[in-house]
Amino acid sequence: MVNFIAKTFKKIRSFISEIRKQINEITSEISDTTDDIEETFHDKIEKLRLEIDNSEPDFFDITPKLKIEKKHHKKK
Repeated sequence: MVNFIAKTFKKIRSFISEIRKQINEITSEISDTTDDIEETFHDKIEKLRLEIDNSEPDFFDITPKLKIEKKHHKKK
């Protein structure tokens, strides 16, 4: 009977060890995928930023320029 219990616990430990190994592998894959997605996202944002910076005309410079003339006041 003791032999049976010892073998059963050994199988359970082996099973748990295999589950932990698989969980670690899946976690690693998820982390790698997340890093790849983040890198791709940042690359696309940077590409868009560069496109906006290099675009013509400057969208923020559409207001007409106002000429301010100085009036000369005669001193009395």
